[in-house]
Amino acid sequence: MLTICRECKELIEKALQELPSETKSGRCAPNVYAGWLPQTVAGEDKDDVFPFVLVRPQEGFDTHNSGFCTLYIDVGGYSKDDSGWIDVMNIVNRIRYALDNLPGGVLPHGVIVADRSGHFIDWALYEEQAYPQWFARLKIHFETGRAQSLPGKDMQPWLKK
Repeated sequence: MLTICRECKELIEKALQELPSETKSGRCAPNVYAGWLPQTVAGEDKDDVFPFVLVRPQEGFDTHNSGFCTLYIDVGGYSKDDSGWIDVMNIVNRIRYALDNLPGGVLPHGVIVADRSGHFIDWALYEEQAYPQWFARLKIHFETGRAQSLPGKDMQPWLKK
């Protein structure tokens, strides 16, 4: 599941590199993180992380033949006016488009599959927004194959980027 997170992070970074979104001080492409947002220190402006995308494994299960993983992709936007939802939905649409255009839904270490209700990708714009911050979430289901042993913390270097 860590390799799927890395591959999705890289795909999303590429898809969003030319999509400027509002920040407190201008416009920029969203930062994409694996896991959670970087920690902030007391006194730092927490709005400086906006816009952002978080890619994180949420849950999964194994069968005798394969493994399955659900990733949550959280999108955060910032806008001083009521149009902040538009930036967030533009990010969501770019991510959906990038995933939809994967040949066969295949990444090197996983395949997008339907969940029990037949959905490949779920998305939602949060009903309640924390103005001036705006949020949405995508949920993507992958078949990842059998679990593999990874030595130590070999995935940490890419997490810090």
